[in-house]
Amino acid sequence: LDYILRILEGCGFFPHVGIDRLVDRSLLVISENKKVEMHNLVQDVGRAIAKARNSQISSRCRLWEPSRIKSLLEDKEPKETEIIEGIVLDTKNLDVNINHMA
Repeated sequence: LDYILRILEGCGFFPHVGIDRLVDRSLLVISENKKVEMHNLVQDVGRAIAKARNSQISSRCRLWEPSRIKSLLEDKEPKETEIIEGIVLDTKNLDVNINHMA
């Protein structure tokens, strides 16, 4: 939480008010160890918007679906991936053979 507050303050926002408002509206949850989590439905809506903007995996800037990330990393024909800004991947149940050119 402290890290998030510093980033938002550095961008000229007033995060204490905004975060408190999001918590009051049940859009954010702050755990006892100060971990900030977004409500599942808000996360799903954001993902749906990102997916709708561009259906081609190589043109997305954020990836979170394990099967799509796996196919991108294992692809024999590397795609342009400079646009990718973030990947969220839980690899516990995923066997991945990464192509070094991906």
